[in-house]
Amino acid sequence: MFESQMICCLLILGSLGMACGVTYYYWHKITAFFGPVGKFFSETIPNFFSKDIANFFNHDVAGFFNNIGNFFNHDVANFFNKDLPKIVNHDVPKFLKQDLSKIVNHDVPTFFKKDLPKAVNHDVQGTRNILTSMFTGTLFAFMG
Repeated sequence: MFESQMICCLLILGSLGMACGVTYYYWHKITAFFGPVGKFFSETIPNFFSKDIANFFNHDVAGFFNNIGNFFNHDVANFFNKDLPKIVNHDVPKFLKQDLSKIVNHDVPTFFKKDLPKAVNHDVQGTRNILTSMFTGTLFAFMG
């Protein structure tokens, strides 16, 4: 009976010794694994809440609203103060006086007097001649 207790005791002590030896041997690997985990909980997570989120709200969100403010204060204001008066006072009257009258008095009559008759008489006839030549050539190719 004493021998079986002694064997059990030796097995337990041997197992503990092996565990301590393996732990001592692999200690740098264990700390290398738990080091990044510890760094994650001690540095990364606190930095995320103290720096990253604060930077997001103080810089990115604030910058977004500043950009919206610049858009309304500068771009929209410039449109109504500079661009729209130029369009109404210069571009529209110029179009109505010069461009529209040129279209009505020159371009439309030219189209009906010159371009449309040329298209009907010359271009359609030329297309008809091309199609006739293609048909005739195909006919002779099949006959020959």
